Amino acid sequence: MNAFPEIKEIFFDDDTFNYRKARTLELCAKLKPLQFTWSCTSRVTTDYETLKAMKDAGCRLLIVGYDRATRKS
Repeated sequence: MNAFPEIKEIFFDDDTFNYRKARTLELCAKLKPLQFTWSCTSRVTTDYETLKAMKDAGCRLLIVGYDRATRKS
């Protein structure tokens, strides 16, 4: 973040940000040493291990989406 000192936080607007657990954990491992705050969209089914890794990597806020199942009569 030294290249952009005025940036306070990054938001990842990616509705598949934590769809694949392995990818999310790998990304968090790379973000953690950068020590900056970030937020993202998230799936409601995200497990504790992934949420913990995200928090430890600087995640501050999740925008959680859900799909409402529709019933056909």
